[in-house]
Amino acid sequence: MTKVFSKGLMASEDVQSFVKSAKFYAEDAYAEIDDGSFVVLGDLDLDNVYSATSVDYNVYKATAPAAVTDPVWIVDIADISQGVIAGNNYKIGDKLVDLKARPGFAVRVRRPALGDMFWLGEGGFVAAPGENKYATLTANDTRLTAAADDSAEGFTVKIQATKDLVVGQSVYKNDDDSYEQLYLCEVVKL
Repeated sequence: MTKVFSKGLMASEDVQSFVKSAKFYAEDAYAEIDDGSFVVLGDLDLDNVYSATSVDYNVYKATAPAAVTDPVWIVDIADISQGVIAGNNYKIGDKLVDLKARPGFAVRVRRPALGDMFWLGEGGFVAAPGENKYATLTANDTRLTAAADDSAEGFTVKIQATKDLVVGQSVYKNDDDSYEQLYLCEVVKL
């Protein structure tokens, strides 16, 4: 299942305080994090450039949500496809799929607001939503869990639409020959 996040209409595009930088931690150590992951921000991270004892005023520590009611942020890795061909560095496209940040690297995180809309790939869910029309946080995981209704507490999105995952000229297929989907999610609970 492919992990991809693409912003739609989000308040974080206009409100600067809704966008921060964070480094992901798992078990008190830097860890790899995927694009479209749901994380909780903690304290400011240590500044490992100038002093190991001072904090970096721009980077927070991020962890997986411990409970489904935790306030979350969405990892939005700012990267584009690039490669060197015949000595020329080409940068093509808005984003690729399955982007990952290496341990200890800061990533952009967005604070969701009610009514925000974004696209999330199947890899952003514990299991593909199928016929379910809602999704909620998963405790101790950075992915969402599909739900039949919005009765759960905490952060909840409504799946408004789906479309086939197409990148360039490639259409992603699952093992059962069905096409992998992108889900248009609208934040309905925080």
